[in-house]
Amino acid sequence: MSDSFSGGEKMTGFLEALSRSFGLNLVARVGFLKGSMAGWNGPRPVSRGGKKGSAAKGGQSPAAAVAMALEYGVPEKGIAPYPFFSRMIAKRKASWGPLLAQQLKQRQYNVMASLKVVGLVAKEQLQESIEEQTYEGSNFAGHQRTVDRKAGMDTPLRDSLNLIHAVDYVVVPEGEE
Repeated sequence: MSDSFSGGEKMTGFLEALSRSFGLNLVARVGFLKGSMAGWNGPRPVSRGGKKGSAAKGGQSPAAAVAMALEYGVPEKGIAPYPFFSRMIAKRKASWGPLLAQQLKQRQYNVMASLKVVGLVAKEQLQESIEEQTYEGSNFAGHQRTVDRKAGMDTPLRDSLNLIHAVDYVVVPEGEE
């Protein structure tokens, strides 16, 4: 049995591109990337310190800080923990490896293109998790106050500082932000 390949320039070019692609050590980062902001688009709601009929805009905060406060809660500020991120990871992480394998084959082992697809899928899954987060299982003391304030809305994160719009992904060399 021979250890060599036979083929023309096309095969050589493919193998060289494949070698370069695997040497990149790329990673897909999904979540609230450096510099992303979350904030209200319109007047600050009365429940958040705004005045009725006010045209004043709400504030902007780093999206990662907002996400962390919502994920783990801030009891002293009456913010219940809503683990949307950790639940999404626990529920979806097993699907990312097979998706990457499928994409690598489908995209002729182009690592960058394959990771972009996986990153986009994970981004959409995180946005879906934010959209679907409910009060179920919340044993936080301020839970009922939050439910009352949001007038029966059963998805507490849907209007939380436009967090869903701050979710993004990027493919970068490992070790870079």
